[in-house]
Amino acid sequence: MAARTARFGGILRSASIHNLIQDQEIKQYQGVIDLQNLDELSEQVYTPFDVEGRLLEAFDVPPSRRIPGVGRPPRDPKNPRINLFPLASDPLRTIPPAVTRAVALAAAEFGPVNILLNPHQLESAPYADALMGGLPGNVTITMEAMGFEDLVKIVSETDYGLFCDSAPCHLAKLYDVMGFAVFTTIPADMRVGRYRNFRAWQAKYRGRHCQAPCGLALLLTTPSGQRGCWETLGPDHAGYRRSRVIGDEKELLGFTFDRPVPCVAAVRDKASVLAKAVARDIRNRPVGRGTALQDADGV
Repeated sequence: MAARTARFGGILRSASIHNLIQDQEIKQYQGVIDLQNLDELSEQVYTPFDVEGRLLEAFDVPPSRRIPGVGRPPRDPKNPRINLFPLASDPLRTIPPAVTRAVALAAAEFGPVNILLNPHQLESAPYADALMGGLPGNVTITMEAMGFEDLVKIVSETDYGLFCDSAPCHLAKLYDVMGFAVFTTIPADMRVGRYRNFRAWQAKYRGRHCQAPCGLALLLTTPSGQRGCWETLGPDHAGYRRSRVIGDEKELLGFTFDRPVPCVAAVRDKASVLAKAVARDIRNRPVGRGTALQDADGV
């Protein structure tokens, strides 16, 4: 009897599987695995890890050879699609607008640039306002509602991207998209893993109570309701819990624009340096000039 390879699908929350995978596709799999069964996932907000590496270990399978992880050349070298994805679900991981603006100006020398924002996020409109004024004509800001399939399509068609630690960054691994990934609280080497399609920029900060990257994926809240990070809240960790500020517009905008946590502010203060690194990376890859691809060994 010929051997048959079993196919499995993974989902983070089994209750929401029908929102992400169509019924017809589900039938193609012998089983669907709830990834929440991986103990590390429940602690990822505090202790991030290499998700792909852990899954490969759990199922005892080698990395897929279908994803080389070196960065595919642009489909049209004379007209590369350069997309910037600066927003994460938490201001700890969002790229400061000053950085996005500087990168857009630098990347525009190589082709049209599109900055993609999510209209469902409260910070998107003021983020767009912060970018306005003085942008060249080949830089556009797109703020349109899109489903997961739309996001997959946009990321897969990107020739070069700017990413933070968010869904587009993870999707870019699957589609071998070249780009520059900016990491603040999350360790870059852990998120990038075996992939060399990215160059990674890690925030550099050392304070009284922490040193970047600390590993937080979400802001913390004290028992009294104060939000912040390890550095801003102090060394007494008793009773701290992870939290989101999505529903508190004033606080969300404060962390995004006026008073970012120290490691995010450190990235903001290096906007011009980071933009020059992005321009150099594009120039050294087959995006705008057609030069040989280099390994993404980080900056």
